[in-house]
Amino acid sequence: MSSASLPILPLPYPLVIFPGERVQLPVPRKFARPIIKLVSDADYKTPIVGAIPIIPLRANGPIPADEDGYVEGNWSEFGCSAKIVKVGQSSSSHLEYIVLQGVQRIQLANHTSGRGSPLSPHEVTYPASLPAATQQTAAAFRTVTGKLLHRLAVEDQANRDGRKDLIGFVLGAGRDTMWARLAKLVRDCEDEQLHVVSDLIVPFIGAEFDDKVEYLSYASCEARLSKATHIITGRLSLLEVKSSIVQQQSNSQKEIILRQQLAAIQRQLSTLRPSDQTTSAKGAQNGSDLDDDIDGAGQDDEAELADMKRKIASLAKGSEERTIAIREFRRLRKIPAGSVETSVVRNYLDWLLSIPWSSSSAQLEADKAVLDRTFLTRARETLDADHYGLQKVKRRLI
Repeated sequence: MSSASLPILPLPYPLVIFPGERVQLPVPRKFARPIIKLVSDADYKTPIVGAIPIIPLRANGPIPADEDGYVEGNWSEFGCSAKIVKVGQSSSSHLEYIVLQGVQRIQLANHTSGRGSPLSPHEVTYPASLPAATQQTAAAFRTVTGKLLHRLAVEDQANRDGRKDLIGFVLGAGRDTMWARLAKLVRDCEDEQLHVVSDLIVPFIGAEFDDKVEYLSYASCEARLSKATHIITGRLSLLEVKSSIVQQQSNSQKEIILRQQLAAIQRQLSTLRPSDQTTSAKGAQNGSDLDDDIDGAGQDDEAELADMKRKIASLAKGSEERTIAIREFRRLRKIPAGSVETSVVRNYLDWLLSIPWSSSSAQLEADKAVLDRTFLTRARETLDADHYGLQKVKRRLI
């Protein structure tokens, strides 16, 4: 385990920098001069600082912060060494931002539950290289990470499809590429380097501040991958819950829309029926006659249905036409009387039952009568009895 002296740069809450991560950080005025001096003293070398998160004193409720985003709290014992790879200045030579590149985990050597002067040198230690995680831990990490990256890619694709503008398309394409590259990196990486990949993934999945700080404190590859698996599993469960809530909301919205469409259809159907007001007016003038007409109409409907039922019963059992006729007849009985569909089904049944099916009992009786040898003799006798003369016509008919 090696050690070094680094100027400590406290990070605004809830920022945490990981090895390999690049972050653009706005510079408060109180940090501007020390950072400019640090960069000047580096003499064209890349200056390195210790980026330490701040643990807020208030654990629950809203955490107040000053105008620069810094909260009242203590330095974390663990952080990350970072290079200052870029310095941004305004036209008035005021330092506006710096770009930090995470390098390696660090631990404050003489950590106390307080905070020191910003960018003052402190003794830090670097964790020693440790053996790789077990195959079981690595396999669990690959599995949950693959599921999470796939779900994130699907959600980004859905958001991208929802936006038709060019900006949404470009941003969606960029995020799709990022998730695809991370997924490929997880699949192809060796177990010995998998903890490095986890350092790249954890900052991108929206982990909680406490989980990030705890993850940063682990030097062991086994513990690091186990914690990353726990964080990713929690994030995956949260996304599944959100997805189910969105699905329920979508179903509720669909139900509302369908109910509105059904109400509109019912209003349109009511305009096609006879007006209730006209019927009531006629009923006031001809009360008894209207009752008789209604009763007669009901009796006519029942008689028509009974006639249909008799015709269906005359069809051969098991025949296709009988099966279809029974199905449509049942459908007709279930449809409300005022529905437009009633006339459609009734006309179809009338047409279906008017066809002389070879399987019907009436048609079979007619066929037997025609095939009888005495049929022509009786037909000639009937023609001679009903019509005088017309011999040529009778011969053509016979």
